[in-house]
Amino acid sequence: MSYGDYQDGDYRNKSLESSEPLNNQTVVSAGGYRSFINRVYNWMGAGLVLSGITAFILSRYMISTLPAIRAGAPRPLLWSPGFNLVLFIALLGIVFGLS
Repeated sequence: MSYGDYQDGDYRNKSLESSEPLNNQTVVSAGGYRSFINRVYNWMGAGLVLSGITAFILSRYMISTLPAIRAGAPRPLLWSPGFNLVLFIALLGIVFGLS
């Protein structure tokens, strides 16, 4: 009994066993794929570390200036909404520039 490429219960994927690309597809080596994934994870890890360090430093700064603001001192630049918006847009620009 024959059903296309599968004969007599042989249901293995024939395209994975072939050493030739099908339909002019590009073949990616395992080493090239692995190095690409390693680069992606390295960028993600570096971004995560940088985000954590930045959050830690800014939280310490904000916590240290909070009592002075409650006592009536002028607000520092990082507390102003306009500066936060400009900083957010700049960070988006950096992200889109790196990608």
